[in-house]
This record gives sequence, structure tokens and C-alpha cells, in this order.
Amino acid sequence: MEGWAYAPPNVNRFAGFQVSLIYEWTSLMSFFLFSSKRFNSKRISGSAIAAKRRRVGKVLSRHSALLYAEPLESRAMLAAAIMQVTSSTPNGFYRVGDTIAIAVEYDTAVQVSGTPILKLNCNSGGHFASYSGQSGGNTILNFQYTVVSGDTSLDLDVFSASTAMLLGTIDDPTLVSVGDDASRLFPFGAASGSLASLKNLVIDTGVPAVPTVNPLHVNPSAWQAAGPVYFTLHPNYFTLTGTAGTSALPAGEILTVVVNGMTFTPTVNSLGAWSCNLLTATHTGVPANPWTNVALDQYEVVATVSDRAGNQSVDATFYELTIDVAAPTIVGVTSTSRTGSYTIGAVIPILVSFTEPVFIATGTGIPLPTLAVNVAPSQKYATYSAGTGTSSLTFLYTVVAGDSVAALEYVILPSILPNPTAIVLAGGGIQDQAGNVAILTMPAITTPSSAGNLAGSTTIVIDTISPTVDSVSAVPAKTYFPGDIVTVQITLNSVCPSINVSGPMSLALNSGAAVTATYASAIFNPTNTILNFTYTVAQGDSSSDLGYLTTSSLTLGGGAYVRDLAGNNLVLALPVPGSANSLDGSSAIVIASLPVVLDVTSLAVNTPRPSPSKQMYYTVGETIQIDVKFDQAVDVIAPPTPAVGPRIRLNAGTACFANLMPGAASGTGTDTLHFLYTVAPGHVTPALNYVATNSLTLGGYRIVHTNLNCPVIMQF
Repeated sequence: MEGWAYAPPNVNRFAGFQVSLIYEWTSLMSFFLFSSKRFNSKRISGSAIAAKRRRVGKVLSRHSALLYAEPLESRAMLAAAIMQVTSSTPNGFYRVGDTIAIAVEYDTAVQVSGTPILKLNCNSGGHFASYSGQSGGNTILNFQYTVVSGDTSLDLDVFSASTAMLLGTIDDPTLVSVGDDASRLFPFGAASGSLASLKNLVIDTGVPAVPTVNPLHVNPSAWQAAGPVYFTLHPNYFTLTGTAGTSALPAGEILTVVVNGMTFTPTVNSLGAWSCNLLTATHTGVPANPWTNVALDQYEVVATVSDRAGNQSVDATFYELTIDVAAPTIVGVTSTSRTGSYTIGAVIPILVSFTEPVFIATGTGIPLPTLAVNVAPSQKYATYSAGTGTSSLTFLYTVVAGDSVAALEYVILPSILPNPTAIVLAGGGIQDQAGNVAILTMPAITTPSSAGNLAGSTTIVIDTISPTVDSVSAVPAKTYFPGDIVTVQITLNSVCPSINVSGPMSLALNSGAAVTATYASAIFNPTNTILNFTYTVAQGDSSSDLGYLTTSSLTLGGGAYVRDLAGNNLVLALPVPGSANSLDGSSAIVIASLPVVLDVTSLAVNTPRPSPSKQMYYTVGETIQIDVKFDQAVDVIAPPTPAVGPRIRLNAGTACFANLMPGAASGTGTDTLHFLYTVAPGHVTPALNYVATNSLTLGGYRIVHTNLNCPVIMQF
């Protein structure tokens, strides 16, 4: 009997062949195999024919449909084929270090040479299971796979249908020739007989997110004394909280919390948060130690997230639960404001430090605590601002007009609480996390301030009073002439070194139009500050009693300022002119100009002879009076020994002078001095005049201001 059967290329059962057509001559007991790639033949032993006929239908029916077939006994003979891949390891989740047995089952016995390896789909590049031997009459190849870090698979399977088993030689002994001719084509994925279809092995080496546990302080004496009613008033008391380390706990993961011998399984919400009341929540185990009322007892809380493979993450903190009956106390008071002066509008933080974190009772109708401070003129308070839940509470004091203090400090108010303190609760409360009420006794205030006092950590000066002018003066008291420098001192009421000066300032004076003194320097004394102004007297300036013009004569230039260290600007108003503290009321300063020549004229003593041109002609022996008029009365002072005396050089000859007339005739004590010129032989000039502006010489005498005894300006 003979016939044709068709097998598609993917059922190649002979190494190196792609079979297209198979033809059988049963009577000759010979089989010739024709390949679409090349021709080859291989004789099959007679004893294997029956077995080949029995399994050929199974293989072909699993891997392809026959286009044309004769009865089963006439189908083609194929090499050993893989029937299924399975595992004796139970279905489940496996993690790093777990071992999984994998069995590759052929439809007939095969011979293995060398060491094959099995490539699995447990990471992007595959991972290999090691060959461990044969079983099942040599129809099964056994492999062992050990999970390593980084492996992952939602359903363990071979890597692919055609590249799963590598290395080694696998031979079908029913074929006459010896070689690697057993099939290496695996059932894969959803195909019948695949590892994935027969088993459900999940590889998971990922570590869950690390959970957290928030610290919890409790005082058992509160609930032990109050009984069940305490939990009605404080439902969250004795409740541990934390997170699962992620926004939501992934499917298959579970959180457990172990504390004091008890195991809890709290619910994790969609945000990853969990909570567990240690007194009311369901748990396994019993407390290793009863919750006792002792001074301090700490318990380790272990929060663990586990996945189905057994991977675990444990919280990283220790001893999160503290049984605490110790009341917090005040350590000291400080400020973050630097040493310095502060004025209106300044906000000064005052920090009260405790031995442990404390909490402020807040809510509708509950006033915030305040802190008494020593700001004058009346009792002032700083108001609580921040810090609840920390060991430092911040109170803020805002400086207002009129405030003043040399060193800011808290004020002990012993009448408020049995324990002297500066903190006023006014119905509120301060306690630690366990509910222990804080002891508000504050460090005693010492002089000088010590550690723990506010002034012991920083010196805060509150000054809202602007500096003012106390007085204006000038020394020494005398008469000042052109070129002299007058120093005017403005004394302020601020204490050294509390003044900052910047930019130009000027003081308008009464010694002339637009006459001013300008700021030069400052002197800082223990009790006051002096601003020095300088004024250089100019010719023409004059004042019988130097002073400023008005109370607003002190002015600042652009960008200039005078202020104390707190930032208060100087009040520029001056004492009323003529008052005791004003410049002219306190200092006798005279400003005088030097006498100057106003005019030079001539007056004929003898009767001159007129010329035809009506000019006046003088001859030898005749005299001409020349008068020099000053702007002020002058005195002529003779030296103790004879001297030439004052005279005017004239242009009538080389040695031509008009000499000061003697005695009272000279005009001394008046504003006009009289000189007399006698015409001498050889003198000639068409117009008598002095030679130059400096023609008046003293000749050993002095000409001075009648009252001030100052020299005159000798310029004509």
C-alpha cells in the first residue's frame, strides 16, 4: 500500500532537514525522505516501524493538519519530538534563591551527550536552567533553575519555541545513523504542552517599598485613670500611624505591624497610609509586657511589607513607641534677632525651648499663649506664632510707637501659675505628645543676664524715640574775621554710638545772605552725640551775635540722613533763636569784616590858580589835602619809636608822597583819614593820582578797626 502525506516546515523532526513530502512503500519496508532543501535517505530498522507508526499521528496532529493522508499505518516516520515541558515544583510565587525543577519530556527515549542548558523567559535576555540528568526511561530531561536577583516572569516558560535548549547533543536512537537528530522544537506560550500552559510559576525578585512608622509618645496614666471614657474623648490616642512606602499597597502585598509581642495587620488606604490603635485593633499574640506607667519605656515597632513571593521590606526606624510620663520643662529663651536696636514696625521672634517637642492646644475659642516682656512704658506681651510639635515655641513681638527698653527680656509673672513663668495660657494649654502638661517655670532673670535668659543670648534694644537737638553752641566766644573758621556744635540727646550720619547737612547763619555752616564730623560721648559744623568767615560777613535764622535752619542734602541705630530719624527742629540753648543765646560770637577803602578824594588847602582850560594848577610850596574814606571807623596807632608814618605815593615825581596829617588832624577814630601833599621842585603831573592800588603804606604805624582792633585792607 502506498500514499503521500504533507508535513509543513515547522514539523521538521530531523536535524538539518525541512521535510516537504513523505512517500511510503510498506511492502519494501523502506522509507525514502524527500526534502525541499536537499535529498537524503536514511534506513529505519524494522523493529522501530511499529513505534514510528504509532507516534507519527500524534506529532502531526499536534503541530499541523494533514492535507492528504492514508491510514495511520502508512504515515511517515519522524525523529523524537518534545511532547511537553512541566515542573514538579508547586504553582506559586518564587524569589531569589528558590529552586524550580523543570522536566522536558520526549515522545521516545533519547540519548544525551554533553551538557545542554534550558533558556527561560525570566528576564529580557533569558536565564538558564542547568541540566541535571534523565529519567522516565530516558524520555525526560531534567533541569534545575535557581532564581537570582533581577529575574522576573509572570508565567515561567521557555524563552521561545526554537531557541530554548542549547548546547549538548540529543540523539534519537531509533534512527540508524548517530547524531543530534532529536527535535529541539518546544511547545511555547499558549500551545498545548508548554510549561506556561501546564504550570503557573511566577518569578518575583522585586523588593516591596519600605514602610514607615511615625513616632508615638503616650502616657498610660491618663487612660488608665479615666477608663473607657478616655477613648471617647481621645479616639486616636495610642494609635500608631505610618505609610506603606508607596501611594497604594500593590495587589498581593500585605503590611504587618509587630510591637510588644502583638502582630497587627492594619488596612492601607489608597494614599498608602495606615493606622493601628494598639488597645482596640484586632491582633494576634499577647503583650510581652503590660503597658505600664513608668518614667520612660520604649518599644520597637516593626512594620513589614511582604509580597506573595516572600520578598520583604522593613521600616528603617527604631523604638518608635515611647511610654512617657515625664512632663516637658523650659530650657531657656533666645531670639533669632541679632543684637541691635529696633524701632516701630520691627517684628522680634522670641523662642522658648523645651526639653522635648510640645503641642499647643488650639481650636475655636481657645486663645493663643502669650509671653510677658519688659517693654516700657506699660506691660507688653509677645503672641505665640509657631512651633507646635517641636521643642521650640516661637512668640512674636511687634514694636509700636512709644516702646522702649535697653535690653529685651521676659517678665516673670508669679501670680499667674504656681510655677513662676512669663507664659500666659489664658485657657489654652501646652503638653507633650504623650499628654504630659508642660511645666512652665522659666529660668530666673539674673543681672547680668545668664544663659537661659533672653538677654543672655542677644541684646535687643527697642527704641522708638527719635533723637532731637538739645543745644547749639560755638567756642571759643570771640570775634571772627575773614578767613577765620567758626566751629558750630549741635548736641543731640542720643547716647554714643547710636547715631548714623550720611550725606551733606547745612546750618543757615545770620552773618550774611546765604551764609551756611556745613557738617564736618561727629563726636560720640557717653551721654550725648555732637555734630560739628564749620563756617569760614568771608569778607563782607558780619554779625554782632552769630546765630541761625530759624528753628528749621538745619537742613539735609539729597540722600542724607541722621538717625539712631534703631532707625529713628533725627528731628531737625532747633531751639528757638535767642533761647538759652540756641547758638546766639549760648555763645557770644562776633563776625566782623576788615575795614576797606571806599573812596580817595582831594581837597585843596591853598587857593589854586585856574588855567585857561579851567584846570587847577599847583606850584612849588602849595599843598593839596587827600582824604581816604573807609567803610568803618579806624584808628591810627603810632609805634613806640619814631617812624615815617602812613603816606600815599603819588604820580607827580619819584619821591612824591602825601603824608598823614599829624595828631587829631589825621582823622583817627573816624572813617576818614586826612593826608597832605606839598608840591616840591621837580614835581609835575597833568592829573594828580596815586600810583597803584597799594600806594597807601603804613610806615611803621598801624591802622585798625576802631572797636575791634583788626587791621584794615589797604587796597585802593
